[in-house]
Amino acid sequence: MKIFRRNKSLYTFYGIFFGLLFPLFSIIFDSLRIYHNITFEIIYKIHLQNPLHFAIDSTPFLLGFFARIVGKKQDRLNENCCKLQILNKKIAAEIKKHEKIEEKLRDKNFIIEEDLDAAKLIQQTFLPEIPEYEPVKIEYRYLPMMAVGGDFLSLTKFQEGGLGIFLGDVSGHGISAALITSLIRAISNKTCRYFGQDPKEFLKRLNNELINLIPDNKYLTAIYGLLEKAHDDGMKFTFSRGAHPYPIIWKKKDNQTIMIKSEGIPIGVFENTEFNNKSIDVHAGDRIFLYTDGIIEKRNYSGEILNLEGLQSLIASINKKKLPLGETLDSIIKEVDLFSDERPPSDDRVLLGIEVL
Repeated sequence: MKIFRRNKSLYTFYGIFFGLLFPLFSIIFDSLRIYHNITFEIIYKIHLQNPLHFAIDSTPFLLGFFARIVGKKQDRLNENCCKLQILNKKIAAEIKKHEKIEEKLRDKNFIIEEDLDAAKLIQQTFLPEIPEYEPVKIEYRYLPMMAVGGDFLSLTKFQEGGLGIFLGDVSGHGISAALITSLIRAISNKTCRYFGQDPKEFLKRLNNELINLIPDNKYLTAIYGLLEKAHDDGMKFTFSRGAHPYPIIWKKKDNQTIMIKSEGIPIGVFENTEFNNKSIDVHAGDRIFLYTDGIIEKRNYSGEILNLEGLQSLIASINKKKLPLGETLDSIIKEVDLFSDERPPSDDRVLLGIEVL
């Protein structure tokens, strides 16, 4: 700002100097040349005799005046340019600052992505291998909404006979839900060794173990079933559920689907909760479908939800095509996605199919 003030004073000096210096010398010169003297009367006579002389004498003053105006504009321009330079420096500093922040965020995001990839690999190791259990074929599809999810599946073949099937869904999704599934895996494996052949007792014990371990805002819906040989031409499926979606059975002989309803409340909410067992006979060609609510809660752009009845209808129509079990599961997933207008899923999804051979 001092530079601006100095330039302004300099332009003012130039204006006054050129405005007075040239007329002064011009009048003195003409007065001495014509009248050999200098008085106000002589100066007045000179201007009356030659009116152009006044214009000539005043021209430097006008030039000085215009120089003053131009100088002020130049001062403003210089001042604005200086302010602009300062502003540009501030903007450049802010950009650099934000670039550093973005770089840090990119580094953090990279670390998070690496952690998620590692968590995904770890969780994939939790997915069960399908045991050989005659005369049964089992297929499943595990589709987490994010890299990791809160749905859980385990299959346990007992030496005493029977196959334990546990399907759970932790409320919410993402990393927090995935961490809870790791806890559930450890506890359920231990519980299954002692109570795996009694579904209602399995859920009761699991509930009491989890009640003080999972956060208050989290809970688990689950279904645990025991598939065992009951007669020469079929199996018995006994299950207990904790507020989980109902099993759907496709009966080959009648070419129809049945939704097996039973009571049950979420796990990890109330201590010493009692659960109930329910059994159904399945024969050669029959199929049992278990799933998490990420399947039935899919919505389309009209806001319509697939719901239990919609899934039951899909299962009925697709099974009539007599596709292999794996292709049937893929077709169900595809039809569910078509129903939702290919909208991204809002929850994790698991679909399990069991076929009696």
